[in-house]
Amino acid sequence: LTTLVSRLRSKLSDAEYQYIKTYYGIGYRWAGEKDDE
Repeated sequence: LTTLVSRLRSKLSDAEYQYIKTYYGIGYRWAGEKDDE
């Protein structure tokens, strides 16, 4: 699972925003779309 998430992060990489959040002890969560604020 860690390798899969790592590959997804590299494909979705954006220096200013993380699309996948890691919650220690719980798992991963899709952060949704980037807000332009």
